[in-house]
Amino acid sequence: MTAPAPVKHRAALVSFALGGHSIQYSKPPASKCSIQGYDSPERFETELAGGKYPDLDLEGVPVLDKRAALEADVRLAFDSPMVDPDLEPGTVSRFGDAGRASARAMLPALGGGFKALAATAVLDPSYGGLDYVAADLFVEWWRARGARAGRIVGGRITWEGGDHG
Repeated sequence: MTAPAPVKHRAALVSFALGGHSIQYSKPPASKCSIQGYDSPERFETELAGGKYPDLDLEGVPVLDKRAALEADVRLAFDSPMVDPDLEPGTVSRFGDAGRASARAMLPALGGGFKALAATAVLDPSYGGLDYVAADLFVEWWRARGARAGRIVGGRITWEGGDHG
């Protein structure tokens, strides 16, 4: 009996930050899922070439390298919207009034960074760090703040400007 072909899940975004990398999945059955690791872009390419992610369709997927932007201003990690790979391109899902009311009610029970985020969301309705955005807007947000952007083409990362690796 022949083994069934592996199911290919579509990735929506690969990003690199100070603690490693993440791959956001798109489309059911794996939507809203992600995997994390400790790879740099260079190591990730080596892992791809070695067949580490056989179940993922990565061709053409956007790639972000946020490391330099975060080294320059770590607050970006808190100010950045969150990516929702299932949102249509150009779509923003705002935290909104209901979210702010919930955050206000939870403030007394929160501590540390969670309390700071909730307080910011309550006090500043323009704060976007608890919003969800489509992958294209997430890439744009980070690119505007100094992140390197590119795509996976032929199993390699091709950065804007034509650089590899």
